[in-house]
Amino acid sequence: MITVTKLLLKLRSSKAQLAKVFRDADEDKNGLLTFSELKQLLEHLLGDSSLTDSDVAQVMLVFDMQDKDGYIDYSEFFMNYKRTPLSSTS
Repeated sequence: MITVTKLLLKLRSSKAQLAKVFRDADEDKNGLLTFSELKQLLEHLLGDSSLTDSDVAQVMLVFDMQDKDGYIDYSEFFMNYKRTPLSSTS
């Protein structure tokens, strides 16, 4: 879950730009992030081009929680931003 935690920390640091981050990552502008778009987003936000497909799949599994259709829509993206593993650590 290291990659998920890193992503959530990065997203929290740019809260005001969450919608923009999603729109920019959604290259085909269909309102959904594909595996490839998510990988590019992670590489850009985390500054890590060595992410494996397994790392990206882990994030996809966590974020694609509503309908498990293999895509992340903005609702799933935003809900995961709010529901973080960090909130359980006090």
